[in-house]
Amino acid sequence: MRKILILTLIPLFLLSSDFKKEKEKVFDELMLIMTKQEKKEFKKIDSQEELRKFVEDFWRRRDPDPSDERNEVKETYYKRMEETKRLFREPGRKPWLTDRGRVYMILGRPTFWKKEVMQKGTTENYERWDYEDLHLVIFFVDRHGMGKYELSQPSPKFIDIYEHERKFFLPRATKVSMTLSVEIDRKAKKLYIHIPLNSFAFTKKEGKFYANFLLRFSYGHPQEAQPRTFEQKMSVGVSAKDIKAGNKEITIPLSIAPLKGEYVIIIEIEDLVSGNKVSKTYKLKI
Repeated sequence: MRKILILTLIPLFLLSSDFKKEKEKVFDELMLIMTKQEKKEFKKIDSQEELRKFVEDFWRRRDPDPSDERNEVKETYYKRMEETKRLFREPGRKPWLTDRGRVYMILGRPTFWKKEVMQKGTTENYERWDYEDLHLVIFFVDRHGMGKYELSQPSPKFIDIYEHERKFFLPRATKVSMTLSVEIDRKAKKLYIHIPLNSFAFTKKEGKFYANFLLRFSYGHPQEAQPRTFEQKMSVGVSAKDIKAGNKEITIPLSIAPLKGEYVIIIEIEDLVSGNKVSKTYKLKI
């Protein structure tokens, strides 16, 4: 009886051990960009199925464009992770969790990269990383020549940029309140649609941020049963500085030269990343 019991317990123990290792592996890979809430949820996972669902939801929340099969955020993250394995091997730490690896994972490859090996009469090796587009210079120091590089005196500017760039890997906002306003220049015969930047969830490609949205414009006389409508998908590039400012907006000019008289105008903006929409109706005399 005792032999049968031992043979039965071995597979269960191995299964538990394998799950524990897999859970630790997932945490090591994702902890760098996990939110506090996600870390709390992760601790409660106690089955392979829950772990699978967590990872699936983790990347789904970060998918900049759910309408296609690709997830550019996930691709970028794992591509950089593979690069750290090649570039930043240090004793006792995962390459992407070393000081150099963490910065590389969030900021990407520096524009310029200079390594100085310890010279006679000196005690330190160091690396200088220049991020030209961010106007940022970072130093890493190997104080004892053992191959363990530490971030040297991070400046407030570095911390600010690091946290801002980290947002690229955080969950996409899905409950942003979208707003718009309209301005008419009758002399120029133009209508201007203003949408605050904080209405959008942005995508980031090749270091640039984009608002991707659908503009739907409907117009007609008040007595008409069916207004005329046109729509257009738009992708507008914006700077990280303008996004951070919090008071900038996207302005879309539309010609209203052919319109004369009284009109009902309906303007709808749909954010193609978050799915949020805003619609407003105006009665105008042109």
